Amino acid sequence: RRIWCGLALALCVFLGLNFKGINKSLLQAGLFLSTKKHADYISRHGYKNWKETYQRNGKLLFFEEGTAATVSVVGIAQNENYRCLRINGKPDGSIGLPGDVESFFLVGMAPYLVKSDYEEVGIIGLGTGLTAAVVYELGAGHIDIMEIAQEVVNAQPYFEEENRSVYNKENVQIILEDGRNYLQGTRKKYDLIISQPSNPWVQGVASLFTDEFYQIIKNRLNPGGIFVQWIQTYETSKEVYYSLIKTLHHNFPYILLFEASTADVILVASLEEQILNPQCLSAVLKNKSIQRRLRRLGMNSAVAILRKYFDRVTPEQRFNPEIKLHTDNNLFVQYKAPKLLIEGKDFFITAIGEGREEMIKNLPAPFLKDYAHRVATMKQIARQQHNIKKGVNPEKMAQIQAAIDKLKEEDTKLISIFNDFGILRRRFKKQGDEIYQKELLKFVRAHPFFYSARRDYMFVSLKRGNIDVVCDNLELFYRTSQDLKTTLLFVDAALKGAKEKKIVVTPKNRKFFKNFIERVKKSPTLSPEERIKINQIEQIL
Repeated sequence: RRIWCGLALALCVFLGLNFKGINKSLLQAGLFLSTKKHADYISRHGYKNWKETYQRNGKLLFFEEGTAATVSVVGIAQNENYRCLRINGKPDGSIGLPGDVESFFLVGMAPYLVKSDYEEVGIIGLGTGLTAAVVYELGAGHIDIMEIAQEVVNAQPYFEEENRSVYNKENVQIILEDGRNYLQGTRKKYDLIISQPSNPWVQGVASLFTDEFYQIIKNRLNPGGIFVQWIQTYETSKEVYYSLIKTLHHNFPYILLFEASTADVILVASLEEQILNPQCLSAVLKNKSIQRRLRRLGMNSAVAILRKYFDRVTPEQRFNPEIKLHTDNNLFVQYKAPKLLIEGKDFFITAIGEGREEMIKNLPAPFLKDYAHRVATMKQIARQQHNIKKGVNPEKMAQIQAAIDKLKEEDTKLISIFNDFGILRRRFKKQGDEIYQKELLKFVRAHPFFYSARRDYMFVSLKRGNIDVVCDNLELFYRTSQDLKTTLLFVDAALKGAKEKKIVVTPKNRKFFKNFIERVKKSPTLSPEERIKINQIEQIL
């Protein structure tokens, strides 16, 4: 026995003298998120090479272990502004790159497109602090942030560029408790509750997406209150996504959907009907602090913001009966989601209804005139770039670059949409009207504001004798383009085609055109040319 004790003591002394400590950088690397990628690299280059490469490219800025989580903040050598918040090795928020910043920003801003006054706000999950900062800047009276891990609070200074120390403001309170447990136990009620949890496959998080959780939320909302839910659409499936939507809809009959990025969707839910409020949107755009954030995100215009609006769900919405409700007694998402994580499957959302088209029809004209002017500017830039390709004019190039820089602040997405449309035209226009029409329909559905694609879609449909397509798209084209002259030409061409018996115009089509003409001819800004065209159309009708 003495021999064994001596050997054990010697081993302890040896380990104590040679133990170099835990490699914290590798401990929070989150290898489980990309197991195959890391394994493939190690098999080709060896573990030592992988370890050196990982540590050379990443910078561990913060590391704390707690009872609820191990929290770290990581930077990368290639981008000194980048900071990533990791919870148990999993990235749960970052700054320095647009993706996460845009999502956290939209979570805070989306409810302010419906209402402008929220006195009491509750936020489940602190994250990088950006959501709370946006809600604070938009005028929330008092904010309670429910955060289970003190270590996340301790990491906030690393994200000060975006959160602007919101956690230190007088009307902001950090509640160190599990969000669901706190809401279930408190008597306090809120005008707005925001839930921004991690992915459902993370242990314990699935309970923040259940039917019972949403019942708790309902009980903690004041009359007319709003609930905002963040759902990740990556590492998931159609079954999981629609189950989460159906479960929320089971408790909140009215939902507005916003696409934060290609990987996140924001749901603004309520017990009463809600609409996107133009006055609220104007208030958001006039807020100086929010303006600076919008410019950095390339969204400093009404349409750039509204493009994020994706769809709406109403009480009439019916889901497939086979889609299960996600409940405390059947946490199937918690067990299905990890499998989807390993399989690396993503689900790209599609619209449930026609919410975006309805929204465009109800927008005030000034918002759409501003957008139409921006598209016209984009076309002008494209023409100028084409004209000076052969001979470089430094002065002209500087003017074009200045215009592009301004567009990047106001609506950076428009530039990529414009370029994508150019590629589509070059690729499919030569392949015949039928193929081109199908591709245009996909593009119009994906980008309902982009009237140039809708114009081509209507023109090709008219050539093929499909007058219903013209009727379905005429109002949207007119509103987004603010181009009455071209709109009237479509009506004129359709009616002349019918007169020549090249196109079949039904009584329903004629009634639509008649109502449209009756409405637009009342406009006080009609040009003489437009009045003449309207008179000609009325004679045909």
